[in-house]
Amino acid sequence: MDYLVHGARAKSAVLTWSSGSPGGAHTRANEVLARWVDLRESGENRVTVYDDERDIFRNEDITRLEEFSDVIPASDRDRVRDAVAA
Repeated sequence: MDYLVHGARAKSAVLTWSSGSPGGAHTRANEVLARWVDLRESGENRVTVYDDERDIFRNEDITRLEEFSDVIPASDRDRVRDAVAA
């Protein structure tokens, strides 16, 4: 995991997802998904934060990742904070 955040009542495992190109974003999504599969029994809240400055992320990749974690755009800072502060 990229970060382990200790919130008020729970720990959150956080993975980041960013890329410079659509193809790279898809490849990175597969890597993030594999890491969540490896960590599925860890017990922490799972949060994927992606860099949404550019519109390069496939909806199907977001949907797949949502099966394993909360997927939050980095620009939604309040939602990121709330997800890891629990």
